[in-house]
Amino acid sequence: MAVWKPAFTEFMHETLTQTNAGRSPGESFGGREMFVGHVVQRFIDQGRKVVATRLSDMPGIDAGTVDGLASLKLRLPAIMRNI
Repeated sequence: MAVWKPAFTEFMHETLTQTNAGRSPGESFGGREMFVGHVVQRFIDQGRKVVATRLSDMPGIDAGTVDGLASLKLRLPAIMRNI
């Protein structure tokens, strides 16, 4: 789960615009897909403040990918029992 303020939204937009300028998809970050964690790290590297809170001991699931969604489908019953 991630929540951020408008300043980070603007930073992310600028970072992605600069990174993707003149490149095709897949070329934007050294031939790899850029994840929000990369943008967060750049934000930190510029001396900006980031606060994190641990929500669970379970690893995160990226439900925006085919593999992540399949994993979520398998793990959802266990997740719901622990809520």
